[in-house]
Amino acid sequence: MDYQSQEICHHEFFEELNIHRKESKHLDLVLNVGGKQFPAHKLVLACICPYFEAMFNGCFQDSSKEEIELLGLEPETFELMLEYIYTGHIVFTKDTAIDIFKTADFLQLSWLPEECVKFMAHNIEHDNCISYWKLGESFQECSKLKMQALEYASTFLGEIMVTKDFLELEFVDLETLIASSERYFTQKNELYETIYTAIMKWIQHSPSKRKIHLKKLLAFVKTQDIRQSFLDNVIMKDNLLQQDIAAANWLLDNFSLTKSQNSFSFNDSATESGKKAPHLFIMDTSTRCSGFNVETKRMFWLPNRPMSQGFCALWRNEHIYIFGGLKTQNALRYDKETNHWEYIPFRTQILNSAGSFVDDTAYISGGFFYNNWHDTVLRYDLHRGRFDRGPRMIMKRAYHGSVVDNRCLYVCGGSNGSGESVIKLALSERMDIREGFWRLLPGMKYAHGKCNVAMVDETLYCTDIAGGRTECFDIRRGAWESIAEAPGNNGAIVSYNRNLYRIYENGISVYSPSADAWSRVKDYFYITPVAVAIDN
Repeated sequence: MDYQSQEICHHEFFEELNIHRKESKHLDLVLNVGGKQFPAHKLVLACICPYFEAMFNGCFQDSSKEEIELLGLEPETFELMLEYIYTGHIVFTKDTAIDIFKTADFLQLSWLPEECVKFMAHNIEHDNCISYWKLGESFQECSKLKMQALEYASTFLGEIMVTKDFLELEFVDLETLIASSERYFTQKNELYETIYTAIMKWIQHSPSKRKIHLKKLLAFVKTQDIRQSFLDNVIMKDNLLQQDIAAANWLLDNFSLTKSQNSFSFNDSATESGKKAPHLFIMDTSTRCSGFNVETKRMFWLPNRPMSQGFCALWRNEHIYIFGGLKTQNALRYDKETNHWEYIPFRTQILNSAGSFVDDTAYISGGFFYNNWHDTVLRYDLHRGRFDRGPRMIMKRAYHGSVVDNRCLYVCGGSNGSGESVIKLALSERMDIREGFWRLLPGMKYAHGKCNVAMVDETLYCTDIAGGRTECFDIRRGAWESIAEAPGNNGAIVSYNRNLYRIYENGISVYSPSADAWSRVKDYFYITPVAVAIDN
């Protein structure tokens, strides 16, 4: 008869081994983790943990040592892992789950990481969703957890934006989170107002390093869904938007600001209007408009205009007039009192003409349409609200400049051609309105293919839009001479209060004839601007 011994309970066996470990009995190994020592039994570690089995079989350089250092692990978490190896028991909490997962993965304990993932998936909250999402990006077995955590973070963007994990996100991760959020909001205004608030909180956490990302992040905000109250009470009161050029341009590009929001105010008293009102009205090839006070150096936000590039702009009788432009047969008029644009029937589609007012009649000269350059002059009478034709110019031209002085109309430079053959012009001409015909002026120093002009104290200035090459014509002497090149690319000149200003892509500068030099008065950003002086 065979003898059968009493069955030994494996659970009790490992419990006893763990007691031996804690009492330092029969130990043959010390593990050093983060400066803390953990005595253990090689046999137990090798039986339960594939990582240690490989180590003790000579796969690692430290295999034969009695004390082994484990790098990259936290002692508190490793102590929990030893308890699990010896007893099979471990308790997950929201504070320990990620560290347990990473340590178990390091030690190749296949079952334990799966249990960690299950625990985390059932315990996603505001303060851990980003950590769980980022964990899922590093470990393939957490791919489902990653999607669940990102969905949670996207849904509760408004709540998590105050957490440390959110504020410390990398830029690319913030982009991913914002893009994902668009799928989980039912109310568009709530979505984009939340996105805006989240962006600004993230920027303000480290503004010196993060402001460079502001322009790209604000592109996520669909401004047509922003409520007026949010614009008034949040966006317009955000100091960062006032201080950052990219942010200010975002405002100009995307909001038509009412008079209550806009510091462009014409209803102030006479003593205040000079301090608050703009002197220059500036537009660029987007639809945005702004104003500039040359004394205070203050910028003003104005309502966007309805059309894009290829127009000429004029000031007369408290209004801005825009004639021509891409894909339009209407003119526009801006009323500074109502702070709104309105359409004027024009019935002519023409691009890159130039214009000036003589009394209350606008003279719109040249331009081109369907690659045909024109020498026509259209006249718009403000009182009758009608167009007719004036005397044709001597040269067909577009992209030229036009200005009036002492009831004489001057046009300078520009280009002339047909089809693909285009030449730059170094020619200017003048029409005395009282005579009604054009005369050529002396030849210019340079050919100005795209230019604009301004008049200061009977001196006609002409500058290239793109390069800034500039010359002037003294009407009394009847001669052109070169002056200092205007600063910046893609700019325009305009005169105000007997000073010549250049508005260009990076700011505004003023010209000093005595020093023959330009000095910058304002840093700003424009896209090929057009400028008009107000009440000059």
